Amino acid sequence: MRYYCVLIADRGRARFFTMDATESGDASGGPDLVEQADLTNPEKRLPQTDLFAENKPGAGRETQGGPVHGYDDHRDGYEAETDRKFAREVVERTAKMVSERKCSTVVIASPSQMLGLLREYEEILARSNVNIEVLPKNITKLSLKEIHEHLAKENLIPPRRKPSFQAVKNA
Repeated sequence: MRYYCVLIADRGRARFFTMDATESGDASGGPDLVEQADLTNPEKRLPQTDLFAENKPGAGRETQGGPVHGYDDHRDGYEAETDRKFAREVVERTAKMVSERKCSTVVIASPSQMLGLLREYEEILARSNVNIEVLPKNITKLSLKEIHEHLAKENLIPPRRKPSFQAVKNA
């Protein structure tokens, strides 16, 4: 049995899919990707004004008799840490799905920056002893059908079969 687990992720959102490639599907075609979960990074959903008290604290404020200085409030470090936490959560959730569904192949489609974060935790997936295929592209905003077509075009998952004549006739 060839069972696929598919992860589509960027730094703000992760979508989890499964597909049983041994399923013949119904008369309307198949096999189909099935969305199992959709996870968002709460830190990426909030505007910076909700996360931080000021846009750039200290910037543009004059000291008495001195030049104007800005200072580093470590926002970049904070964002990097929240991205790492999200990446770990995504990998752990993927590993759980692999275990529950007995997947033989994991397909990961993600932009390069997120792939780097996910690779920091690849040992979690490596324990599952699965084949991992990677597509360095952001397709999180595509529809389910578009995701399936895109991954099939890249030969990462099987394409949908064309509907049988009987299904077309009955429609």
